[in-house]
Amino acid sequence: PITLTRTPSQSVAVPCADHAALFLSCAAAAAIADGATPSRKDPKQRDALETRPTENNSNDQHEQKDEKSMAPRVSEPENKEEAQPEKSQGRYNLRRRKDDGDVETVNAKPEPKQQPGATTLAAASWVLFLILQVNQEDPSLTNFPPPFPPLETFWDLRALGFVLLWILLQALLYILPIGKLSDGVPLRSGETLRYRTNGFFAFAVSAAVVAAAMYLDVDLTYIHSHFLQLAVAFFLVSLLLSVYLFVRSRSAGVGELALGGNSGNVVYDFFKGRELNPRIKGFDLKFFLWVPFTYTLQAYYLVDHPNPLSLPVLFAIVVLKLVGFYIFRKSNSEKNAFRRNPSDPRFSHMKTIPTATGKSLLVSGWWGVVRHPNYLGDLLMALAWSLPCGFRHLLPWYYMIYFIILLVHRDSRDMSDCRRKYGSAWDEYCRTVRYRIIPRVY
Repeated sequence: PITLTRTPSQSVAVPCADHAALFLSCAAAAAIADGATPSRKDPKQRDALETRPTENNSNDQHEQKDEKSMAPRVSEPENKEEAQPEKSQGRYNLRRRKDDGDVETVNAKPEPKQQPGATTLAAASWVLFLILQVNQEDPSLTNFPPPFPPLETFWDLRALGFVLLWILLQALLYILPIGKLSDGVPLRSGETLRYRTNGFFAFAVSAAVVAAAMYLDVDLTYIHSHFLQLAVAFFLVSLLLSVYLFVRSRSAGVGELALGGNSGNVVYDFFKGRELNPRIKGFDLKFFLWVPFTYTLQAYYLVDHPNPLSLPVLFAIVVLKLVGFYIFRKSNSEKNAFRRNPSDPRFSHMKTIPTATGKSLLVSGWWGVVRHPNYLGDLLMALAWSLPCGFRHLLPWYYMIYFIILLVHRDSRDMSDCRRKYGSAWDEYCRTVRYRIIPRVY
């Protein structure tokens, strides 16, 4: 659970490779803990921002494709709607609805706040810094900066080969005719693209490959001992693909460009991605999503800085993770079900607040406890990822700290956007539901 760097033009990755690589990293950590002694200076894959569900709990119809997200959203065929441009707010997106008024279709200027943020997130150096810092005997932040290793230690041809094989495996799993075909949200041109939603299948196969490797005594300690080289290899592949997509977007039609990636600022547009749905003969390059490197930082840290825990403590941490996941999934499912069909009998006993837009705000269930129950679930899961590392060093808590800052800031932006959109109805909702993320705390 730690995320900072992504493919600059948000172009590529592997369907469910985030989970699979996380699984791989944990398996490697287990193998190392079982007796192997890894060589110390290296790390593993890379990282990117992950798009999450939209953030108001009104019963707007099915969501518009996030034109700035790395992975296209899919909806069921029966939920097709008129294309609705949207405002992207980062990991959590607050969609622009039909009632938000007109929007400029191209050459949208980036918000001043977003330009430095995009540039910062595009810096792979931050992920490398985290890896090098963890590699130290004492990863305390008082030992900043970490010693810079010889340049030749950053590169390993075999690591690049493993990266390419991993990507090819995930691409193969993506194109297999397994899994449901779902329609994306209609584009501005009226076209609707189709996507095969088989991410769980890809994850299951990837996990089976790891399990088979462990059974056959494959040396998975290579992942830990070459973590740095694997990260650099992934950065190189991502950069080359991003450059290709950016150059290719120059020949794309106006209707094929993303609303947020045509500011005229080359660095910003390169990061955001100019072409909305880059495809090669139906193979959608944006359907891929990177997550691994800082997401596996805790497992990587624990290999060389073990923190033994008792079974009751481990059990409590697992329960915390499951509770967070349950809250996250149930609250989002409740919101999405209400949006699709507010007349569903299951909502007949729930309180709602009508708005001037003709929609209603849900004020019962999860959304009557706090204004962002999905944020609460996310924070609980982030806490569960960091707790096994103990409190000796701050570095493995990077994700938790980063996520708190992200969600508190996101909450303030959600508040202003929802107040502007729903007016007095939103003020009434806030008076009814007093707490933003954590009941009786915040």
